[in-house]
Amino acid sequence: MSFSGSEEGASVRHVARALAKYLLTGGAAALVDVGLFFLLVSGWMVPVGVAAVVSFCVAAVVNYGLTARFVFGASRSFNRFLGFWLAAVLGLVVNSGVTGVLHGFWDVPPLVAKVLGVAVAFVVNFSMNYMVVFGRGATRDDESDIPP
Repeated sequence: MSFSGSEEGASVRHVARALAKYLLTGGAAALVDVGLFFLLVSGWMVPVGVAAVVSFCVAAVVNYGLTARFVFGASRSFNRFLGFWLAAVLGLVVNSGVTGVLHGFWDVPPLVAKVLGVAVAFVVNFSMNYMVVFGRGATRDDESDIPP
């Protein structure tokens, strides 16, 4: 089955391009997340749960800026920022939940548990951003733009 030249093919290519870009920007944010998490847990002895939340929130700010500009070519707006943060909160619940369950119940080392939590949250966040925050219901320009 070939999608080339078809409407479905264009849609698949669009999603694939967005996913590839999101992987790069999400990868940068994931490095911030995991790096800060490692520093907090190993260097400053912050509890795993607290470190997971702090590192995720810092990475989410980085991810919003990169995602809006480089993945979706969208202006930054208050409504989009709010939607992004709501999606990030869902990702935070998934990320922290996976990290906590793996470390707390299955004795997976904290850093390994965190990396797996980030991976699962990546899928959740891409889906929400692609379909909702920057998707069909979102406009490329919004009257309530946040200044650069």
